[in-house]
Amino acid sequence: MVAATDRPLTEHVAAAHAGLVRRGHVDPVVAVAGRGEHAALGDTRQRWEIGSVTKVFTALLLAVLDRDGVVAMTDQLPRWLPAGTVLAPGLERVTLEQLASHRSGLPRLPPGVMARSFSRRAMTDPYADIDRARLLEGLARTRVRGPAGHARVRYSNYGMGLLGFTLGEATGLGYEQALARHVLEPLGLAATSFSDDGLHQGRFRRRPVPPWHLAALAGAGGLRSTAADLLALLSVVRDGSGPLGDAVAETLRPRGGNARMRVGLGWFVLGGGDLLMHNGGTLGARSEVRVERHTGRCVVVLGDGRGGTSRAAARLLDPVPGR
Repeated sequence: MVAATDRPLTEHVAAAHAGLVRRGHVDPVVAVAGRGEHAALGDTRQRWEIGSVTKVFTALLLAVLDRDGVVAMTDQLPRWLPAGTVLAPGLERVTLEQLASHRSGLPRLPPGVMARSFSRRAMTDPYADIDRARLLEGLARTRVRGPAGHARVRYSNYGMGLLGFTLGEATGLGYEQALARHVLEPLGLAATSFSDDGLHQGRFRRRPVPPWHLAALAGAGGLRSTAADLLALLSVVRDGSGPLGDAVAETLRPRGGNARMRVGLGWFVLGGGDLLMHNGGTLGARSEVRVERHTGRCVVVLGDGRGGTSRAAARLLDPVPGR
């Protein structure tokens, strides 16, 4: 069902949705909310795996806890990890801010995960056995690339997962409860959690597949959410409004990157600061979120574990003829 007041926008949403269906996505969701405009196709209340879009939530948790004096951006890992944790050389100097901006020098994945991903078990649930003990043990075997604070931007699931774990330790609540208390509840995102309840059936190559569970690395990609909840978050990102508006603004400040793409806390900043974006992927689901500042347009696309979601999101950015 389409709900909109802007006919051109509804046409773009319909085209993006139809493109996903043609590619084999089952019941995809395409939703746009701007200033005075809204259009959606698909069930915006359906819960999906959102994969790495979780990272913007984890980074926001850091910003909130920094604002409230629970932790500081400049805190180094040893301050909040359990006593006696053995760290590989260089890790002791890594800060929470560096983890959140992919500048820690950590590799993309923890030690041993890549090997398991190509085992007979393949990608069915590759992170599920990375529990607290395994995460802490792996820190001694982690190779840090580049000096702390000077490492180039290197996208790291490991780093953001470690950040979530560390913030859980700092609060004494564990990551999932800390995120719920300090981020999800203040924003009113009641459908966003780590539960599989009511979850869209993920598909890969048109076949049903089970969801991923990221265990101790949940901060890297373990959340489930809806298009409605994601649009609510994006409206705060766009407007800087509400109880977390100041913390959200802190996540958008660039920390590194290059002229083409800068990196804030979790967010990627393009177009000279006009476009904010992140995406996510598990075996069975893909997610895209965008905020276009000059139009005020917030975009969410949710689909199966196959291509096309990024293109669908891109075609909804400033689709004004002649621009």
